[in-house]
Amino acid sequence: MAAPTVLRSNATLVGHSVVPLITKSSDPSPPDELLARIEAEVPLRRYDADEILERIGTLTCEPPEALLRMTGLDTKDKESAARLAHFTIRAANEIQDGQDVSKEEAAVAAAQQLSTTEPVNPNDKRPPPTSKS
Repeated sequence: MAAPTVLRSNATLVGHSVVPLITKSSDPSPPDELLARIEAEVPLRRYDADEILERIGTLTCEPPEALLRMTGLDTKDKESAARLAHFTIRAANEIQDGQDVSKEEAAVAAAQQLSTTEPVNPNDKRPPPTSKS
């Protein structure tokens, strides 16, 4: 049996269109045991509706009640919140912007991208070259 989708630590829909999420939410829901999860060991059904909606808001930076209304789901129903969370988690995991990269690796990569000169030798006593305009 397939395992449920689990929210990636770097997954987000912030800054991305929620239209695909709204469109996907009309797809059939999977069985409870295959609903996407916020945490690997905790099924969505264990959360109360407010917790689920809070996570949806964090993932989308959109009011979850508005998303529920746009999808035609009941804004007061826990089942509707879980259904929307499932499709939100799946959509957030599909966004390729985020990468699990340590700050040190990211800093080195950024510095390498910005570097247009040869590495500086700290023991070199000569003044740095000046640009000619």
